[in-house]
Amino acid sequence: MDRSFAIASRDLLVAAGKKFHLGRLFLTAGPIVVFLVAFFGVLGRVMLLATGRSSTQPANRTTFTLLTIDLSTFPVLATERLVLRQLHPSDADRMFAMRSDPRVMEHVDRPLAKTIEDASALIDLINTMVAANDAVQWAITLKGYDEFIGLIGFWRIVKEHHYGELGYMLAHEHWGKGYISEAIGALFPFGFNTLGLHRIEAITRPENVASIRALEKNGFVREAYFKENIFWNGTFHDSLHF
Repeated sequence: MDRSFAIASRDLLVAAGKKFHLGRLFLTAGPIVVFLVAFFGVLGRVMLLATGRSSTQPANRTTFTLLTIDLSTFPVLATERLVLRQLHPSDADRMFAMRSDPRVMEHVDRPLAKTIEDASALIDLINTMVAANDAVQWAITLKGYDEFIGLIGFWRIVKEHHYGELGYMLAHEHWGKGYISEAIGALFPFGFNTLGLHRIEAITRPENVASIRALEKNGFVREAYFKENIFWNGTFHDSLHF
């Protein structure tokens, strides 16, 4: 056999042997490397969470500020003809009469009140939300008469985004007198100046002409018309967003 060929063959075998050993080394060390990469990756995320940061959040990122509301003293509001006050347990009878009237509840996505207890539970819920500074609703009364005739307020306040949603209803015998429009006018300065809201929204049905008139009279602007986006009582309904 030619010597140069023998030497070359030996060198190839040695090289192949080294590659074989390296291959075995990588096969043995591979799982260990994968484990170490995963371990330090998890450890890094834990350290970021411990410092209140995420891997995609810069350290100096500005965080949002929640709206702060203080309703520890209930705000009584007055207009030319109305006084808006806190709901009382004694309003349950009148609340029940209003919430059990199909004419009043026609465009409201809530069930009719069945008992006085239903009305009392609603009053308790509203006052609980006031106490928690989460929402505020007023009993509508006529000046000189403390009898409950309707309900109005910011029934939903989204503190993260500094806006409130307006809701209202009025006993049928008081329709057509402009009371809701007048009450809305009182809530505007309170909502913006006292509560510090950045935006006030309202949602109503397109066929609720009286509600639309009251909103537009107070400067609300139609921003969206949603087709059949509300499913209530077995039927899909459109909604207008102001």
